[in-house]
Amino acid sequence: MNNELLPNENENSEVESDLFSRFYFGFQPTPTPAADAEVIEVGAPAPVPVDLAAPVVPASPVFGTIPATTKVEEALTFGGLDYEVETFRIKPVLTGLPDEPETDWVMPSFTGIRRADDRKVVFAVMRETYTPVQNRTILEYVTPLLTATGGEFTRVGSFANGAQVFAFITLNEKLVLPGGQEVQQHLVLNSSHDGSRCLEIKVAATLNGDLIKLSSAYQFRHTKNVHLRATEVMRILELKDTFYKELTEKIGKLVSETMTNEEASNWLKNFLDYPKQADVEVHHMKAKTHDRIMDSFRKAVAGGNTKLAMALAFAYDRANTVPVMKTKNFVSAEESRAQSTLLGTSAYELEKAWKALLS
Repeated sequence: MNNELLPNENENSEVESDLFSRFYFGFQPTPTPAADAEVIEVGAPAPVPVDLAAPVVPASPVFGTIPATTKVEEALTFGGLDYEVETFRIKPVLTGLPDEPETDWVMPSFTGIRRADDRKVVFAVMRETYTPVQNRTILEYVTPLLTATGGEFTRVGSFANGAQVFAFITLNEKLVLPGGQEVQQHLVLNSSHDGSRCLEIKVAATLNGDLIKLSSAYQFRHTKNVHLRATEVMRILELKDTFYKELTEKIGKLVSETMTNEEASNWLKNFLDYPKQADVEVHHMKAKTHDRIMDSFRKAVAGGNTKLAMALAFAYDRANTVPVMKTKNFVSAEESRAQSTLLGTSAYELEKAWKALLS
C-alpha cells in the first residue's frame, strides 16, 4: 500500500468537509429540471440546517467527464477514445520437437491486440478467433439507446492505458432525495480490448457524479456482427425501469429507518468484520476505513440519522477517499478509484453494503 495515497486526516480537512457537504446537502443551486424530465420524490424531505450564506463550493472533478453530446465523433475525441486497436499474428517458439513433427500436428496460432497509434502498448494475447471491436463501433452500437431515451454521452474514457473503455449515457429522469438532492440516472457501457470483459450495459445511479448504485450487466459477445436490435433496446429499457423502481423503494425504506451514531459505528464494525474478541487488535486499515466512513456519516446526517445516510457515506468513501494501490497499469488515484467503483472491488463492496443495510 502506498502511503502517499492514503487519506491525510489533517491536510485539507476543511476542503474535504465542504466537498462532502456538497455531496449530500448541495450548497450549489440545484438546476431546474428540463420540462420533459421526470422527477420522482423519495420520502418526505428531512430538515437540513444549511447556511444560506455559505460560499459556493466548486464541483470536484469526476473521472471521464466530457461536455454532454449525442455525437459519437465528439464523444470519442472528448473522452480520449480516438484511437484504434489492431491485431498482429503470434506463433509460439517451441523447443525440443523433432526436426520433422508429425504431419497432422498443427501449431496453434495466437493474435496479439495492441494500440494502433502506439504499438508498444499491447493489451493481450488471444486465440486467433478473438475479434476486437473498435471504440467507434462500441459507441455507435448504443446510438439506438440515445434515440430511445433522449440521453447524452456525459462521461467517456478508458482504464489501463486504453485496455478497457466506458461511456455514460445520462438520462432525463431523476430521483429526489430528502433535502432536495437529485440522483441522476444513467446507462453505462463497458467493453475491453484485452479480453477481460465482453460488451455490456448496466444501469447506474449517481449523486454529484459519485456512483451510489449499479445494476447487473446486460452482456453481448464480441463478434463481427455486433449491433443493437430493437428487441434488445426494449430489454435494456425494461432493465432500467425495473432498476429505478426498485431503487426508489429501497431509498424509501432506508430513509424511514433511523440509525444513531452508536448504531452506525456498530454496524460498520460488523460489516468490516472487526474481531469479536476484545483482546484482538483491529487491523489499522479497517480502523481507518471505519473512521473515514463514520466521519462522512456524521456530516451527512445533520438533519437526522438514517440508514440512507450510511449508504451515501459508504458510496462517497468508495468514490473519493478509499486508499488505492499502485499497479503496473496505474495512471492516477482518480482513475484507480473510478475503475474499482465501476468494475472492481468497490462496486462489489457497495452492493454488499446496500444488501446489509436493507436486510
